[in-house]
Amino acid sequence: MKLNATADKLNVLKLSDNTCRIELHLNKLPSDELINNLIGCSLLDIEIKKHSKKRSLDANSYMWVLCEKIAISIGTTQQEIYQAQVREVGRREMLAIKSDAVDRWLIDWSDRGLGWFAEVVRDSDLEGYVVTRNFYGSSTYNVEEMKRLIDNLIVECQELGIDTMTPDEISRLLKNLERR
Repeated sequence: MKLNATADKLNVLKLSDNTCRIELHLNKLPSDELINNLIGCSLLDIEIKKHSKKRSLDANSYMWVLCEKIAISIGTTQQEIYQAQVREVGRREMLAIKSDAVDRWLIDWSDRGLGWFAEVVRDSDLEGYVVTRNFYGSSTYNVEEMKRLIDNLIVECQELGIDTMTPDEISRLLKNLERR
């Protein structure tokens, strides 16, 4: 059984035996069945992380609609448009990778999804290494990152004379994105 919840308070009490006691104030009451199943466990796997707003699926769907409209307009694929947008405004990270492992790295990184791709930028200052630029797919984007991607697509659509949602519709979509 698994408990997914948000907590608005966290208290940590450090104990003398180098352990700690953690108290969470959950925003929802777990079921009695869940509590009873977990109380008897001698060992639990627990993950606590900072809460982040999730982007809406409506925003993701609209992003793909815009990619398709641009692709049709300029005679390419929506996948190429998506990757170009990720390259332009998406999250990226520079990493030093061993030169003899870089080909495998590029394949492994891109196997994560369409928006996940990497490229060799230059030789590293570290001997035997190269620097790679690694792009993250939009499935990992937070609200602000997804908003930036959609805003950039809207600008490109407007430059190509492609209809987009009205400013009010876009505003509502982005507000829904921020609420989640």
